[in-house]
Amino acid sequence: MNSITSLENNLQPTESNNLQRNDHIQYVTFAVQDQLFGIPALLIEEIVSMLPLTKIPLAPKEIAGTLNLRGRIVTALNIRTLLELPDRTENEKFMNIVVSNKNDLYSLIVDKVDEVMVLSQSSISSNPSSMSETWQHYSDGVYQIKDKLLIILKPDALLKTKQKVNNKG
Repeated sequence: MNSITSLENNLQPTESNNLQRNDHIQYVTFAVQDQLFGIPALLIEEIVSMLPLTKIPLAPKEIAGTLNLRGRIVTALNIRTLLELPDRTENEKFMNIVVSNKNDLYSLIVDKVDEVMVLSQSSISSNPSSMSETWQHYSDGVYQIKDKLLIILKPDALLKTKQKVNNKG
């Protein structure tokens, strides 16, 4: 059975934990091949466990297919492909982070969803010069967490892939 988690219930503002407070923003963090990423929580509609994907003939390889979310067709983007990471094995579990952009829904396919973190904008550093050009294109900055680096992604840059496909037809 697929589980659907509405962020609305999990991200209720409290006195010490507002969705967006001055220069503090909540980020939903997730892993893709052991690398930690984050996107602003306010952009997320839902987080959905594995749903069947329908392949789209002749679609670019970063478009994993579409999924049906309660009657709405959602375009699924393969984050591994966009970030030039090795493909997931067929049996590996994944999660869908559903974001809305211009009245359309898109799923970002990730390995696992981690936690919600509140970060101040001033604590986010610019991308290291050693980061690949592709990752720099999709990254809005980095945040050091103990022995890991959280890469803040720009959802608009990720979704431009889908918009280019729509504009071709």
